[in-house]
Parts: sequence; C-alpha cells; structure tokens
Amino acid sequence: MMYLLSDRFLVAVAFVEGFNLASGGRSLEGFQQWVGEKLTGGYTNRYWPWLIASIHVPEILNGGISLEQIPREYDKLLIESMIDLLEEFLGQ
Repeated sequence: MMYLLSDRFLVAVAFVEGFNLASGGRSLEGFQQWVGEKLTGGYTNRYWPWLIASIHVPEILNGGISLEQIPREYDKLLIESMIDLLEEFLGQ
C-alpha cells in the first residue's frame, strides 16, 4: 500500500492526480477513457474516481452518496482496485 497521510480513497486519488499534474498530464493520458471503457463498456463522462468507487459502492453513480460519504470500510478495497487498474493501464 502507498504511504500517505491518510488511508482514505480520496487521499489516494489526490496523490495520483497530483502525480499526474506534476508530469504535465502525461502519466495518465488516456486513463479516463480507458477506465470508462473497461468498467462501463463504452464512453462515459463520469470522472474515473467515481467509476472506480462504483465497483464496490454502486449507489455512488445514482447520487445516493458522494465520494466523501463512502464508508471507511470500503477505502482499502477502493485503493486496491485503483492500484490494480493503474498497473493494468500503465502496463499496456
């Protein structure tokens, strides 16, 4: 697991986005589209953290809860899912 100040999913997302911004957006170029296609089977305008969160917390897609309201017990699963998807994407 990554070494962050908090073990929350949103903190891990902020870390990944910060890394991507520091690289001028090149590190994750195409990741948004790739995640959309992988998880929904086609184009979606939903931001990738919402898509990843929906793997374990499907009510996030219908507005039932926000990213900030995800129960803590899902954070580890969501971070692991995010890392798995990043590794798969970057390994292509």
